[in-house]
Amino acid sequence: MLPPGGGAVPDYTKQLEEIIRLLSRRGISPWVLAAFAALLGVVGGAVGRAIEPLIADISRRRGLRRVLYGDLAGMFFQVDTITTFGERWANDHVRDDAFHRLSGDLDFQAEAYISANRDVFMQLRERQAANHVYRLLHRIIDDVPRNMETNCRAVQWMIGKYLRDGSLNPKYFGRSLPKNQARRLITRATELYDESIRQEQELQKENQRYLGT
Repeated sequence: MLPPGGGAVPDYTKQLEEIIRLLSRRGISPWVLAAFAALLGVVGGAVGRAIEPLIADISRRRGLRRVLYGDLAGMFFQVDTITTFGERWANDHVRDDAFHRLSGDLDFQAEAYISANRDVFMQLRERQAANHVYRLLHRIIDDVPRNMETNCRAVQWMIGKYLRDGSLNPKYFGRSLPKNQARRLITRATELYDESIRQEQELQKENQRYLGT
């Protein structure tokens, strides 16, 4: 059985060596030693067969997380270019061109892989958050171009929220990206989320002061 958290299998080498040393003392029958060695072999084989599927599941979850977080990060950066450089569009034509470029860049490459490994994806704690972010990303290209920036900001805000509440784990972005990119994504997403919360709180205070006068 794996330890809590799916860590490495405990190393019982020293305990087994001590047992063998004790059994090797003079006066113990070779037949007893042979029987005990056979028993150890049977038990070891049974334990190995029992934990093999667990180890395989851990490996598959690790691989799927790497694909998932890498895909979300790539599309986050594509979306971020729109909200960073497209504050005000010169005209509808410029905006529409940006929309078509973004629609081509959001290729959702990981979705086919996730669908093919649905049983593993359903084991992930992040599955609900990931599904929600994917729906928001699809909304960007399914909606009309004039709503592009609003939909892009919704993706950034939601990733920031999920990073703050733990639905998405920052360390898995770090394992899926170079450290500087992971740090940039986490900082950008959480800052946008925190700023929107701060503005909302300020607005609530203003409303309270207005109603109190």
